Formats: sequence, structure tokens, C-alpha cells
Amino acid sequence: MPGQDKISCDRFLRINLKSMDYVSIEKIVCDVEDKTDVKLAEAAKIPPIYAPLEWDEILEMTRTPKINIGSHTHNHLILARYDNAVIQNETVLSKKIIESKTGVNARLFCYPNGAVGDFNDRTKQIIKESGYSCALTTVSGMNSEFSDLYELKRIGVGNTDLKSFIMNISGLKHFISRIKNA
Repeated sequence: MPGQDKISCDRFLRINLKSMDYVSIEKIVCDVEDKTDVKLAEAAKIPPIYAPLEWDEILEMTRTPKINIGSHTHNHLILARYDNAVIQNETVLSKKIIESKTGVNARLFCYPNGAVGDFNDRTKQIIKESGYSCALTTVSGMNSEFSDLYELKRIGVGNTDLKSFIMNISGLKHFISRIKNA
């Protein structure tokens, strides 16, 4: 399938670029733009589901007490790959922009990519010092009162029926999985 090749190439590039530092990514993007004579920012057609929210949409969401707006860095850098100054700039700048645009304290942080290795003790300490109350990973699992607030796990729910959703968020699915693997 011709379209499948494009999807595979896109997925391959995204996965591999995520493993690189920002300077290397910038160089590759410039090389691709030079060789194709196309500016990627102008060529990209983001599907609506992946398009970033507009500030007026975010402001509307902040009016609902059940929704909290948190930070995810300014440039979506995978923090563990950078020095302290870059990490601090990325986390503080993102927080300041969100707070100035919304008037709401951005207390929550979510690690870009969020997998093990994308954050570490150093990044957690800088995030804490930057004024965040907690940080979420994409590591699957349950949290308890003993969990590290700067390394919180998540429960993926996806498109599922109500029974599966309840099993996921209650921890029953995780508990059954642990019993099966014991």
C-alpha cells in the first residue's frame, strides 16, 4: 500500500527523533528542508485530533473545576537528555506562559514522552523547584500514598466499554494482572 509506506516512514522518524537531543533534531530538520526545498512547518497538515488547543478553548476549560491545566515543557524536549539550565528554562517558561494566559496556577507537570529514562532524579528535583506539585509519567500502573509525587503512573483507558473502564480505574485489572504474572 503506498499510504502505508508514508505512515511507516513517519512513525520511524518520530520514534528515532525522540531519542535525539534538540540540536541534532534541528540539524536533521534543516537538512530535510534543504534537500526537499520544503519548509516542514508549512507543509505539515496536522489532523484536527492532534492540533493544539487555542487559548480561548483552554480558558473555557479553566472555568470548569474538574479540569486542571498543567505544563508539558515549552518545546516538548525529553528532559533527561538536557542540562539543568535547559530543563529549568523549559519548565519555568511553560509554567509562566500558561499562568499568564489563563490566570490559573499551573501546578501539574507531565513529562514529554514520559517513559522510564525520559525523566530522572535530577529532572524531578528541578520540576519540584520550579513550583510544580507533581509530575505524571506515561508509565502504566497504580499510585498509592507512598508514590513519588514527581513520578506518578497512569492508567490507560482508551476506547473501552464501561465495565473495562471501571476495572481499569479501580485497579482491579492491574491487580488481576499481577496475580496472573506471579
